[in-house]
Amino acid sequence: MTCFDKRARRIATLALVAWLLLASRVSLAETPATTGAPGAAEGAEIEQLFSAAEQAEERLDYEEAAILWTELIARPDLSAERRIAANFNAGRIARIRGQDLEARMHFTHVLQRVPDFRVPPDTPPKVLHLFELVRQEHQSAPARDEVATPPPAEPPPAEDDGLSPLWIAAGATGALGAALVAAGGLAGWLSYGTEQAALETSVQTDRVALYDERDVYALMANIGYAAGGIGLVVCAGLAAVTLIEEDE
Repeated sequence: MTCFDKRARRIATLALVAWLLLASRVSLAETPATTGAPGAAEGAEIEQLFSAAEQAEERLDYEEAAILWTELIARPDLSAERRIAANFNAGRIARIRGQDLEARMHFTHVLQRVPDFRVPPDTPPKVLHLFELVRQEHQSAPARDEVATPPPAEPPPAEDDGLSPLWIAAGATGALGAALVAAGGLAGWLSYGTEQAALETSVQTDRVALYDERDVYALMANIGYAAGGIGLVVCAGLAAVTLIEEDE
């Protein structure tokens, strides 16, 4: 595999993680809260993944830990608290591996939801330095905008254009569904490329690692396709209900 291929796969992976983070942020903001706890099976599986990721870190198997944290972040049934912890841990691993761009992305996700997030006391200084730097940038950004931007003038009264809220909801759901399907397609392409790379390599350890990476991409593709399909079905249902109401 050439350096160009590795760089292309790396950029595609970052784009996919960004899509998943954005999709989870939109879905958490638009989905109404529900009562009840997740199923026992799902909760046990999440606990097993957390434990496996932590054990991989203890073995200094940072590549395996990064894959497990990414898999946890991609789960739609992950609680908000667990998602924040998984993003911080994924950012810590990325920083240790020298992947500062990915680490910044995960740390920003954490600070956007918990601005006063408290870093664990056993955090390595290398990780702590980057996290606090991202925190300073996150805190100073609103202050710069407030100084540079004059107070906006009051807008004129908005005219009612007659657009139904259901049409707006249908459009937003359809856009989210299409974005998730696109993310699933990207993950599928990465899974196929990783499998081809595994078939071409003659080093057994590299082949096993590539097959593991392929499985992660395949899981992301399935999640993207499933969630995107649900979003498109909901969009079609909202559009149908709106048309029926307008005809009446």
